[in-house]
Amino acid sequence: MTTIFADVMDIPGPSAIPTCASKNPSGNRARLCQLMMTVCVDLFRDVLDFYIEPAELHTEIKDNLKNLSKMADYKNNDFFNYFHIFGRGILSSKTLGLSLLYIVIRSLCCIPQPTNGWGSCPETDDRSLAASIERIRIYGIKILDYSEEINDTDFQYIWQNLRKDIYELQRLVLKRNTYAEAVDELFFHEHISTRYIDRFQRLKGKKLV
Repeated sequence: MTTIFADVMDIPGPSAIPTCASKNPSGNRARLCQLMMTVCVDLFRDVLDFYIEPAELHTEIKDNLKNLSKMADYKNNDFFNYFHIFGRGILSSKTLGLSLLYIVIRSLCCIPQPTNGWGSCPETDDRSLAASIERIRIYGIKILDYSEEINDTDFQYIWQNLRKDIYELQRLVLKRNTYAEAVDELFFHEHISTRYIDRFQRLKGKKLV
């Protein structure tokens, strides 16, 4: 495991979360989907790369393919498909989507589990690394549960809590504020792409996200 020494005192805490209403209420769902498919995916990739050296990921997945595939037990077994496609090359975190990133981080990164265990809602006062990962997964499920537009109240609740856990995750692992800043920039961005809705909705039939 790589150890990073850095001064994190200048990283703004959760109090920096924007609290004003969305500039485009009709785009709340698209904004949340884009947050999950860009910022959260990239953050999970960085966490995975921190715990498992990129050059070792292919071997780690190959050695644990059977157990990982059991966790990814849904209609199209992504791990077998991914490994079949990339088996002759080098599998990297950039080839994994949100569901698979969660599975690999949970299974192979030796991160102590939350107080309530993996796959369960963490206690409110559990601010551990694993708890932040679980909360991001759970808020992803909440977003997927909406079949129509998300009202401003629900949007604010989900967005602010996602921002808290993104902040905690990057603080504990990456020691920098890149992702919290990206969340804030996306919040105030006026032109949000709706293509992320369809991309995120494809996760709905999958087991873990």
